[in-house]
Amino acid sequence: MIRCLSAAGSIVLASFFLFLLADVAAAQVEQGRLVGTVKDAQGGVLPGVGVTATSPALIGQRTAITEVDGRYLFTSLPSGTYAVRFELAGFNPFVRENIVVTQATTLTIDATLQVAALSETLTVTGESPVVDTTTTKVGATFSGQALVGVPSSTDLWGNLAQTPGVRMQGYDVGGSHKSQQTGYDAFGIRGQVKVVFEGIDNTEGDGAAFFYSDYYAVNEVSVTAVGGDVETSAPGATSIQTSKSGGNRFSGLEHFTSEPTSSPGSTHSSAKTSS
Repeated sequence: MIRCLSAAGSIVLASFFLFLLADVAAAQVEQGRLVGTVKDAQGGVLPGVGVTATSPALIGQRTAITEVDGRYLFTSLPSGTYAVRFELAGFNPFVRENIVVTQATTLTIDATLQVAALSETLTVTGESPVVDTTTTKVGATFSGQALVGVPSSTDLWGNLAQTPGVRMQGYDVGGSHKSQQTGYDAFGIRGQVKVVFEGIDNTEGDGAAFFYSDYYAVNEVSVTAVGGDVETSAPGATSIQTSKSGGNRFSGLEHFTSEPTSSPGSTHSSAKTSS
């Protein structure tokens, strides 16, 4: 009897740890990542390089130190435009700017440091990569700022209707399908979807969601119609959303909805950003 209880307890404990690992994986996929390798002018890897990531989307900054193979990694980065600075004693600092990070993407930013002959910093301001070469997904990423200008239901299903590869079973006209959980399929797969908000799986059944997020509260939405990453446990469409968060600049958004008395049945919405 004791052995049976022990075996059962081991199974429960193993299941608990698997649940935790799955939850961590789901949380990891929602944010952006920056990875890369730092080398010297001769192509040798440089360990111990201080790497600093800054962005208006961050409160403060992120720092990392390159490993023995010269690699560094930043995880869970809020979507935004970043600058990355590389510093090591005996070498000129190197800065890479205008790096646009979106959620559920991994961008590779490598750097080559020159031996310090003079006290100077090399800053690269050219176009940075916007393509995640580590993923096979087909879909789209939408910013909340752009979504608020779309005359639709302003919810998850209004966003799905704008995604390549997703086919809706009903047509939303000016918000006529708001909160109706319209059916949809992604490349022929109906149901078996995954809906994640801030790392929390809120999928309802196999084709709906129990949390209604509005465009005005969303920072970014990433929808995968096919070819999801290994963290995705469903073959259908995957929707990953993040809420608006703070940065080093204080700002807010006010949204008003009213119904004019002169025209019964009609509504008017407006949004204003204040700083």
